Amino acid sequence: MAQNKYKRLAGNSILFAVGNLGSKLISFFMLPLYTWKLTQSDFGISDLVLSTLSLLLPIISLSVYDAVLRFS
Repeated sequence: MAQNKYKRLAGNSILFAVGNLGSKLISFFMLPLYTWKLTQSDFGISDLVLSTLSLLLPIISLSVYDAVLRFS
């Protein structure tokens, strides 16, 4: 019974790791496209908007996503 719990934990951990790594890889490979297409000013505005959104998102959403993961 305990081994089944650990297998399930390992599977879920791998799934979360793949999802997290996948989003970071997409960002990494999209960076050359962004820098080729956007001017320095446009890229700075884009970065400012993304940073502001990443700061405000937990406050606006009340971290519901984290709460659901915690109690599921």
